[in-house]
Amino acid sequence: MMPAAELEARLDQRFAILTTGSRAALPRQQTLRATVDWSWELLTRAEQEALAALSVFAGGFGLAAAEAVAAGPDLPARVVMGHLAALVDKSLVEFDGIDAGPGRYRLLETVRQYAASRLDALGPAAAEAARARHRDYYLGLAETAAPQLIGPDQAAWLDRLDAELTNLRAAIAFSLIQPDAEPGLRMVTSLSHFWRARGHAGEGADVVRALLDTATTKEPTLVRARALAVVSNLLQQTGSYATADGYCEEALAIARAADDNHLVGELLCVRAWIFLRQGQRDAALPLIESGLALTRPLAAPYVRACLFAARAHAAYAGGDEAAAAGDAAEALTLFRQAGDKQHVATMLGNLGNYEMSAGNTDAARRHQTESLEIMRSLNHRDGIAYQTFNLASPNISAALAAPRGHCSPNRLS
Repeated sequence: MMPAAELEARLDQRFAILTTGSRAALPRQQTLRATVDWSWELLTRAEQEALAALSVFAGGFGLAAAEAVAAGPDLPARVVMGHLAALVDKSLVEFDGIDAGPGRYRLLETVRQYAASRLDALGPAAAEAARARHRDYYLGLAETAAPQLIGPDQAAWLDRLDAELTNLRAAIAFSLIQPDAEPGLRMVTSLSHFWRARGHAGEGADVVRALLDTATTKEPTLVRARALAVVSNLLQQTGSYATADGYCEEALAIARAADDNHLVGELLCVRAWIFLRQGQRDAALPLIESGLALTRPLAAPYVRACLFAARAHAAYAGGDEAAAAGDAAEALTLFRQAGDKQHVATMLGNLGNYEMSAGNTDAARRHQTESLEIMRSLNHRDGIAYQTFNLASPNISAALAAPRGHCSPNRLS
């Protein structure tokens, strides 16, 4: 017999457990394995290959994902749907088509582990190829989502990425053990806005740093510079200023050498906030002005909005409430132009803070209430907490406009 606690800790080894123990109890204990074996043997070879490949999914998945991952040299993507339907009919794959959105498939954990063992039995090359297809599918999803996360459809895309979070984590974990880590680095960089909006900033910073530390991503490429910008921004928001500044300096050198003024503008804003959060307004202002001048000829409403937001904070820190409100209003207009509801909401909250401090309570309440409504529509967890706290007390709202507590809209995440 095995104690319950030890059995629970080994549930991921369920088939090994079921083949050991008392000889008298063996037939009963192996019932589950025998049932799955029997079901497997009833499948066609193509269905077996499809089920084995589907074991790489962590959690649910859609039809497009299944077609991308299960397809192989002997299994064209166009026939995967038929095999998937057969697996559903045979109760080896579950289908959830109740909700209004696209249907989702999933494997029960017992079936997934069995299928994973069958995938491994096909050999390292086959298993590696299936996991690489899984990674590539989620890399494509992340890169498609990236521009949408600062656009008018960001709520739907945030929800979609939330639904795929376990698969994204699995794809990232696979990337961390690959000789070429660049696909993984591109993926985590593309998720920068998602990490922050859905309360995963710490996790995002950790995986970006881990991928940046691999040998294949240390060349001074724009892929590395963009990742450095993301992790620098995430870290400066959590107080890791020295580390954030080091990453930011390295990224600036790469972006300037590549003449990528859009990225340089983003990085100047991040660096300005590193100084602002430490109360170094005089060091931040030249960076902000340089960024605004550099991005003036560009079609870059988001970056310019972030820079105006930083200048608004600098003005407030210097005691100029009117200038702070003016720059906040300019940032708000640009965020609306970009279609970025998340940062529209953040900027409304910041503008409300400046107005509250100036004694314009009615305007402050209107802006903070609108901010909270948008944050709730986006399920932006940090923003909901922040704006609820703001609305709880006018005195608290004014206090939160101070540099250490200010909810800045400069996020590149």
